[in-house]
Amino acid sequence: KSMILIMDGEPGCTDNMGDNNDPNTVLADLNAARTGSDITTYVVAVLPSASTILDNFAKVGSGDAAATATLATNQTELQNTLDGIVRDSVDCSFELSVDPPFPQSVSIDVVDGLGATQTYIPLSTSTMTDCPASGDGFIYDFAATPSTITLCGQACTDLEDAVLSVSVTPDVGAEYFCTAG
Repeated sequence: KSMILIMDGEPGCTDNMGDNNDPNTVLADLNAARTGSDITTYVVAVLPSASTILDNFAKVGSGDAAATATLATNQTELQNTLDGIVRDSVDCSFELSVDPPFPQSVSIDVVDGLGATQTYIPLSTSTMTDCPASGDGFIYDFAATPSTITLCGQACTDLEDAVLSVSVTPDVGAEYFCTAG
């Protein structure tokens, strides 16, 4: 789960309810979202320069001590930043309801950003926890409970493109085939 906090300045103005948007209150809320609900917060600053307060929001909201707010000084930078955040938040791993009897005979269909279905095959049929440096397809992690598949390379990119597309509904499907014999 992810949340995007876009700010055009540092907090401190008073809203209609008379509440002051104190940075410490925002930090506490971001920490509660991350630790209590597993929500990662991305902070985007629509400012001409960096802000220590907004960088602190990014650190607390992401749980990464090295995180900083992303600066977007124009519309193109803002759009590219938001697209990057969406891509980063797409999970290309899926739990299998049942382990395939013949892992080498499984194909995964991914609807890409143009609405076309792309079919991918396993990159390996042994357990892997990370995608290889190259290759388009998917890997299995049978050590996980339940077992999972992870889309790699262009397969994951196709899913991200579909999520970013305004005219395509993202879809991933698995087909289990039997081996002849």
